[in-house]
Amino acid sequence: MNMTTFRSWLGQVTTGIGALIAAPVVIALLTHQITPEQAVPGIVAAVIALVWPENKTLAASALTVATDAEVLIPQFLTAYRSGLQHGAQTTVPPTVTPVLIVAAPPAAPAFPQAA
Repeated sequence: MNMTTFRSWLGQVTTGIGALIAAPVVIALLTHQITPEQAVPGIVAAVIALVWPENKTLAASALTVATDAEVLIPQFLTAYRSGLQHGAQTTVPPTVTPVLIVAAPPAAPAFPQAA
């Protein structure tokens, strides 16, 4: 591995995330705050993050989507405020008093009389 490749690897976000995961796990392990069995998931996650390559095209695509969505934020806020104002201006319907309707029970069915 030459120095350019090493610097490129160090500059990746995933390498930084791996270091951020590994540091507290190793410190906790060395100070006996956690057992080796408890440290295994953190160490595995750190190793995966350290060796996982950064996806530059995905990052560029996400940046494009975020930039496009950023334009919509003022429009969403305007629509939200308009909805709040509309809701404040509407009148509240008067309370409705429930009416109890009493119906007579159904008449008993007529059965034919046996002769």
